[in-house]
Amino acid sequence: MMETETTAAIKELANTLGLAANEIISHYVLWFVVSGIVWVAAGLALAALPFTAAWRNRLESAGISGGWRLSIEAVVWFVAAMCLLVNIPDLASPTGISIHQLLKDIRG
Repeated sequence: MMETETTAAIKELANTLGLAANEIISHYVLWFVVSGIVWVAAGLALAALPFTAAWRNRLESAGISGGWRLSIEAVVWFVAAMCLLVNIPDLASPTGISIHQLLKDIRG
């Protein structure tokens, strides 16, 4: 029953947009792949940030050292890890995630 409603919703969307359903899904896949790559790149850049001399110099010039510096770096590494981990499904199975998101978008 639910599959019939979902199929009808995808067909209605395809008719409204004038595209085939596989074209709509391919656009969603492209979006998730590009988005995932951008977020992974941002996560890698954040993870590398505490290793740069500019980062250390900036913290030292602000008078931040020792435990506070380590705390700030831990937060930065946590955010970097989240950027990386959250995007693993998008890059591992972009078609599955895309179809899932398309169904969520159709249902509202």
